Amino acid sequence: MALALMTVPTAAATPAHADLQVSIRNESESFGALIARGESDAAGGYNAYNTGAAGRTGPAIDFSALTVGEVMQRQASRLFFAVGRYQIIPATLRDAVRALDIDPASKFTPALQDQIFSRYLAGSRRPTIKGYIIGESRDLDAAHLATAMEW
Repeated sequence: MALALMTVPTAAATPAHADLQVSIRNESESFGALIARGESDAAGGYNAYNTGAAGRTGPAIDFSALTVGEVMQRQASRLFFAVGRYQIIPATLRDAVRALDIDPASKFTPALQDQIFSRYLAGSRRPTIKGYIIGESRDLDAAHLATAMEW
């Protein structure tokens, strides 16, 4: 699936970390929808998962009823592999929990999945995506490559 990244008009960047996070969250929503369309929409959206083999899933699961720690334990025991709207794999979820200081007792809700997407996956983990979305970079090829490396 070819992905097309678009420049979204942005407010002037400010040095405040919180303002930058709000900006990336708001402006990455359409990018998140694009990723989800290819990764999970047909398989349950925020409740999508696979077991590590193409097309292999199991019974429906409400991930918002599970804690992040429970999701990680089930990934470690290979009950799931990629999980949620953005199909987060075990190593990436571990890294996101560490980078964002997420409490493993937190529920794996749609809001938390979106936070992992905007602040980590399309944020600090892949800064070229973030830079392109917020207008700090015009390097579309680099943004495409970073997107392909993640998804």
